[in-house]
Amino acid sequence: VVFVQVMKQYSPLIGDGAPTGHLSVAGGTAALFVSMVGTGVVAFPYAISLAGVAVGIVTFLCVTIMTHASFMALFSATDATNCSSYDELISVLPKSWSKLSTLALAALLVLATTAYVIIAADTMRSVAEVSGLLTRRLTEMEQAALLTSIAAAVLPLCTARSLSGLSSLTAFCNVALFVIAGIVSFRCAAVVGTGPPAQPAVGATNPVSTVMCVPILGTALFGHMNAPRIYSELTLSARKYAQVVSGAACLLAFLVYGGLGVVGYMAFGGSTTPDIVAQVAEFTGEGYSIAFAQALLAAFVLLKTPFLAHPLRSLLTPFVSPGDTIDTASPAVNLAVATGSMLLVLICALVLPNLGEVLEILGAACCAPLAYIIPARVALACGMPRCQCFVMGLAGVLVCVLSLTAVLGSWTGLLVK
Repeated sequence: VVFVQVMKQYSPLIGDGAPTGHLSVAGGTAALFVSMVGTGVVAFPYAISLAGVAVGIVTFLCVTIMTHASFMALFSATDATNCSSYDELISVLPKSWSKLSTLALAALLVLATTAYVIIAADTMRSVAEVSGLLTRRLTEMEQAALLTSIAAAVLPLCTARSLSGLSSLTAFCNVALFVIAGIVSFRCAAVVGTGPPAQPAVGATNPVSTVMCVPILGTALFGHMNAPRIYSELTLSARKYAQVVSGAACLLAFLVYGGLGVVGYMAFGGSTTPDIVAQVAEFTGEGYSIAFAQALLAAFVLLKTPFLAHPLRSLLTPFVSPGDTIDTASPAVNLAVATGSMLLVLICALVLPNLGEVLEILGAACCAPLAYIIPARVALACGMPRCQCFVMGLAGVLVCVLSLTAVLGSWTGLLVK
């Protein structure tokens, strides 16, 4: 309960609207760290398996340093403009950049919700297989029916017009992820103790797989949408140590994700799957701890989906009903937008049923622009040194282009994964 209260205080997501200037250095670090932690814990061992232990950790370290630099760019821009949100920062850019940001954000919300639906389906299927209720692989039609039922189940939760006052719910979701990470790490360590896997872990793989792991690593550290608000809520004395806030949060995320990624990969080697929770359950059986972890994961997906659907509906409502917002739209429009949003998510889940592929596209096409390219452009507009902005923007472009090329090349068979 104490942990939940601490998380509630430091959660930067939609909540009770904490007054400006109340966060200390430790509070800002906790808030930024919490904003980064997400479903990346489920897929991180798979990301490490794409590159190998040594190359994967070095690559993750580079991505962490890039993330720290982009956080500092957003902090500096927030300080220069007195903006308190990512959307307000984008408003200082030309309209073309604003449209790019909106498109990337909409795609991110759709694909992130898609990842949640796929994780829920994987969890349900894993529970059925381990308990003996399912003794064969699902057919394509059965898989489609499962995904459709999950999307239909969360639709009523995604019609809420406001999410204010739900900081306790956000805190529960954050705590659930920490508990899941702890349980999975413990069970993976136990698997490591039983002997090497059939496909042992290696230090490095190949360049194509290494490039494909980068967008997943970047997605795991994505907390940029909350960075301006977190900085604006720091006390004046704490803002002098903004670099410590960003650096400490990135270091904590590196240690948590990196530890889970390495132990998960060492447990399953080359056969590591994008959903480590389901894989641990299938390998070790449905013990009390893993059953609890799966229950928490299912609750997380169910309760967190509205937080993604709400901003997505905010973006889509003006297109469906010009002049309206999510607050002023009629009930019929609100329901139509919510239904359309979930249909879009369902289509993506049916076309891309593999969690790893969804995260690869999510990181390459959405997180790279929002985390590196657009912050670099915002920082340039706010007077930061051109050299720093150019390096950050170029790094983002390279991540985006190379990752998309590797992902699409692997899918089409032109490149060997």
